[in-house]
Amino acid sequence: MEGGPPHGWLVETEGRKELWMAFVEDPENFPDVAKDKCVVTWQLGDSNLVVSVPHAGLLGQDTGPAGNLACLGGHVIATRKGSLQFPIKTYARDAGTDVIARQMRAHLAEEGLLPHVVQCHVHRSKVECNRNMVEVAVATQGREAETIHRTYHAWIAEALRLGVAEGGGQGALLLDLHGHGHPHDCVELGYRLSAELLNQIHNEQVEARTWRSIVTSSARHEFTLRHLLSRQFGTSEEAVQEAVVGEHSFGGCLAASLAARPEVADVVVLPSAGKPCPGRLGYYTGGHTTREHAKARQVDALQVELPLSMRTQAVDRMEAGAAAMAAALAAFHRLHYAAKPQHQREPQATSRLNSGRSLIDQVCLLPCSR
Repeated sequence: MEGGPPHGWLVETEGRKELWMAFVEDPENFPDVAKDKCVVTWQLGDSNLVVSVPHAGLLGQDTGPAGNLACLGGHVIATRKGSLQFPIKTYARDAGTDVIARQMRAHLAEEGLLPHVVQCHVHRSKVECNRNMVEVAVATQGREAETIHRTYHAWIAEALRLGVAEGGGQGALLLDLHGHGHPHDCVELGYRLSAELLNQIHNEQVEARTWRSIVTSSARHEFTLRHLLSRQFGTSEEAVQEAVVGEHSFGGCLAASLAARPEVADVVVLPSAGKPCPGRLGYYTGGHTTREHAKARQVDALQVELPLSMRTQAVDRMEAGAAAMAAALAAFHRLHYAAKPQHQREPQATSRLNSGRSLIDQVCLLPCSR
C-alpha cells in the first residue's frame, strides 16, 4: 500500500504488519476521546503457505446501534444491511478459528514451515471479508470499513506473491479458515464446486456428470485448485478424482490426520473418499476470498469450514484438531508445494493438444459436457 492507507495507520515490527484505527467509545459525551484498535494483522511467514482468518474478529460485535464503531474523523462503521440480491444470512462469528490458526502456525513452525497468517479483528457484521463490495461487504463504501477490507485482501495477495516467489516453481496455497454452524461434525472443504455438482458426480444415474466435468464444464472457471491440477495431477477422470478426494488430495491428507488422533477421529472430511459429496448436508463451497485469490498466477486456494465441536467445546478436541490441520497441511505441502514435491502425476498424452498450453487450458479446447 504505497503512501499508506487512506484511513488509519500502519505499524510494522519484525515479522508483523498491523493496521490501526482510532474509535470513539462515547461520541455523545466525549467525542474527542478515542482508543486505538488494531483492525488487521499480518504475521509474516517464510513459506508458500498463507492462512487467512476473516471471521474471528470481536471489534463491533454488537449488531445494534450501540455496536457501531465511531471513527475519530466523524465517520461510523455501521452494521451491514443485506439486500434482496445479497441477503445476510448470519452475523455469527467463527469462534475459535483465530486460536486454531495460531496453534497451526506453531505446529508448522516446528516442522520448519512457517505460514503467513492474515487476520481481520473487526466483527463480520461491520466488515465482511468474504464478500466483495457489490455483495455488501461494508455498509458504506469509500471509508474506514472499505480500507479494512482492502488492506486485508491486499496483504493476502502480497503474502501469496511472496509465496510464489519462494515456492521454487510450485506456486502458493491459500487456506481460508472458517467455522460452520451446520448440524453435522464434518470439516467442509470448499473448492468453489457446488454441492449439486458433487452430488451429481457421485450419482451413477447422472451419466453426464463425471470427475472430468470439473475441467470440461463451466466449473473449470471456478475450481480453485486448477493450477495444482495442471501442475501435479493431470485432467483424466482418475487424476481429477484423486486431486479432489483421493489419498493425495487435501481431503485425503486431513482425513488420515484426523483418524490418527483419538480426540477427533470421529470427524469426517467433506469431500473426501469417505464422504465424496454432501448429499443433503449443509455445505459451503467457498466464497469471495478463494474465488478472487485463486485467479492469481500459480495460486491455489481452498476454504476450510470447521465444525463447532472442533472450535468451541473440549480444549483437547480443539488442540487435536489444530494439530491434525497442521499435519495435513504439512503433508499436502510436501506432496505438492515443496521445491521438490513428492507426488508425481502419471504421464498424460498431449500429442493431439497444444503442448504450449496448461493441461486445463488444453482440455478446455475440447467440447464441454454441458
